[in-house]
Amino acid sequence: MARDCVKVHATATVKETLGAVVAARQDCALVVDENGLLEGILTPSDLQGKVLQATEEFVSSEEASNVEVFKIIQVAEV
Repeated sequence: MARDCVKVHATATVKETLGAVVAARQDCALVVDENGLLEGILTPSDLQGKVLQATEEFVSSEEASNVEVFKIIQVAEV
């Protein structure tokens, strides 16, 4: 059974893209340009790399010393 792939515009936000992927019960998204031509594929490993990078940057920031662990857990559960 064939399923329609999730397609997102290259300027879509990560939040918009993840929303579309989750709603379609898929695990990746095709990234297209304004003409609908494929520019790339966003996969879970792409997102994982960016999340790890952002986490490393946050942990080394001054702001991280003021965040309670409970607040981080709440965000992760959303």
